[in-house]
Amino acid sequence: MIGVKDEIAIYDTTVIVDDDAPTYFNFNYVGIDRLEFNSFGGIDAGTPGTGTQFAMDNFTYSVVPIPAAVWLFGSGLGLLGWFRRTT
Repeated sequence: MIGVKDEIAIYDTTVIVDDDAPTYFNFNYVGIDRLEFNSFGGIDAGTPGTGTQFAMDNFTYSVVPIPAAVWLFGSGLGLLGWFRRTT
């Protein structure tokens, strides 16, 4: 699993899963704008089928808003710039 921000990989985690039972993993990637899943490898587990596929269930994510203080600071800078241009 790769977490990417502005086309730069900032997280890269390999998770080895069990083919007979669910594998829970919490990535806690912060500050990314893209998430890439790459499936590879594996060994013959005695189950039918081939390939490097995986299934995912209960995927959750949250978007963390920019704090109000940052918006207020940016607005203040914008107003200051506008005020300086008009005087």
